[in-house]
Amino acid sequence: MHFQNYHDSVEKLAKKIKTWNKDIKVILHLHNFYDFKNKNFDKLDAVITCSDFFMKNFEGLPNAKIYKVIKNGVDIDKFKKINFKKDKKIIIGFVGRIVSQKNVEYMIELAREFKNYLIKKIKEYNLNNIDFLDNISPDKVYTAYNSFDFTIVPLNDREPFCMVGIEAMSCESFVIARAGGGSKEYMLDDENCKLFEFENFAKNIKEYILNLKDSDKLKIITNARKMCEENFSWDKITDDVQKIYEEVLNDNSK
Repeated sequence: MHFQNYHDSVEKLAKKIKTWNKDIKVILHLHNFYDFKNKNFDKLDAVITCSDFFMKNFEGLPNAKIYKVIKNGVDIDKFKKINFKKDKKIIIGFVGRIVSQKNVEYMIELAREFKNYLIKKIKEYNLNNIDFLDNISPDKVYTAYNSFDFTIVPLNDREPFCMVGIEAMSCESFVIARAGGGSKEYMLDDENCKLFEFENFAKNIKEYILNLKDSDKLKIITNARKMCEENFSWDKITDDVQKIYEEVLNDNSK
């Protein structure tokens, strides 16, 4: 039995399952933080987290038999460069829930920085063909990444992993981020993305984009796609899960 994410009935269900058959193995796979104080995972055979950072923050908490890390995966056959973009407009995007922990206000500040810059250019060159776009629906998210030249990812320090990062990288959208939490395990500055801290975040990104060389951009997005293929494909993640299943099935400890 493999539970995805925690809910209040996990411990009760695990205990009930063991009363049916003590040989049934129960695994809890965590992707988000919860309050685990006063929880008892002694009926769980394994707990899986999505990053080393998440696992470290789990130390000293409930007592499952086995603890393992499996990074999140991305469908590299779906999340890939489609090459349907037909114009030379620079599109900067953000993907995420509009909640405080996603720090969307930094994307808004960046939009304002570029809007102020573009307004000056619009007046200077008498342009009238620039639009500021609204939301994109979740079912088209992989096409959204293909529309974005740059994906902005302003993360806090409690981010367990960050799926947006690897999805954008897999689509070869250039990731510019403030890395935090588990994302630091794969976001490498000037190798597969560009990282900035929150201080002067919007201004620094604007200047970086305006001065980025095409050769440097190509190097970084190529590295990012290669990393996703080698480390985050579903084939790789499936192999990792299979190994944990085998370890749990072969564990006879009480």
